Amino acid sequence: MNEIRAEAEAMKQSIIDDRRALHMHPEIGMELPRTTAYVSKRLREMGYAPQKPIDSGVTADIGRPGKTILLRADMDALPTKEEADLPFCSKNDYGHLCGHDMHTAMLLGAAKLLKAHEDELAGTVRLMFQPGEEGGMGARAMVEAGVTEGVDAALALHVDSMAKAGTISYVEGVVSTMMESFYITVQGRGGHGSSPHLTVDPLRVVVLIYDALNGLIGKEVDPAKTAVLTIGKLGGGSAVNIIPDTAEIWGAFRCYDLDVRDHLFKRVFEIVDHITKMMGATYTLTKNVSTPGVMNDPALCRALLPCVADILGEEALIRSERPMSGTEDFAHVTKKVPGMYMMLGAGGPGGYPMHNPNVVFDEDALPLGSAILAHCALRWLERK
Repeated sequence: MNEIRAEAEAMKQSIIDDRRALHMHPEIGMELPRTTAYVSKRLREMGYAPQKPIDSGVTADIGRPGKTILLRADMDALPTKEEADLPFCSKNDYGHLCGHDMHTAMLLGAAKLLKAHEDELAGTVRLMFQPGEEGGMGARAMVEAGVTEGVDAALALHVDSMAKAGTISYVEGVVSTMMESFYITVQGRGGHGSSPHLTVDPLRVVVLIYDALNGLIGKEVDPAKTAVLTIGKLGGGSAVNIIPDTAEIWGAFRCYDLDVRDHLFKRVFEIVDHITKMMGATYTLTKNVSTPGVMNDPALCRALLPCVADILGEEALIRSERPMSGTEDFAHVTKKVPGMYMMLGAGGPGGYPMHNPNVVFDEDALPLGSAILAHCALRWLERK
């Protein structure tokens, strides 16, 4: 067994303990005070001097002058209550249903491994623990705070609840979709349900918008170009006999092609504008921060894949035939520096998908992820 993997397996319980401590107290978005305090404390215990480039982001460097490789973990959870029956389940109304607690624990494990091999480092490793991946804002904020300055390469792992532990999948080039999200508030004129003629019903308006938006992909996007549109929130009101003043519709679309993105957002605006005017209502439309697509640098892939094979074996490496349809804000990092993003199996066929309240991750993947991160950093710096 590879030396780094053996060391990671020996500290498996410590990595599991970190993961479970984080899993029980999930936090969401860009405000993760408890999580960042925990991560900073663990890093200090290992001998690091953690920094906070943003309020809920943590970085730490190890090594010596030379090339720099960044290892990234996201820390935020989802605003959904966990339903899996685990002895360490979430103690609040949020849930680590996308495995970010796994990512954070794996990077803490890698930090411990790197500390044990500090004398072997032929350059610098920068550890980046970020908030806000689910909202697409965390990595961007870290980049804007200068975290990628002086960085020559970057690596991130994401667990996959539908793939067997001990496997890794990757693509070269485009890895993920870009995403545009929008938040629409329709202003009508509320009133009593017995007198609808005196009102402008905003619920009726958002239903018409919903129906029109759902026709965009099928009728206006080239079938050869992947695109999806999701409406995640629709509605308003507070009682059965009141027509409300306002209603909301929130959505997002994802695609790989810039022309498709531009067309869809133009049409979203036109549809909302025309329908609200037709119905005698008004609206506000807020566009969220855009998330680009992740790009895997082919040269970096070729350099790091043998390192991954050292940990898992050649047979565990799976080259995907197509990019994933999801969006990942590690894209803000790969816009700045050559990067590689891989999916680490942490479940198996027949399990629940990520973002499902019943999802369960296989903790056997934890030492593997730590070993991959640490070994890739050590060997990449050595070869540079």
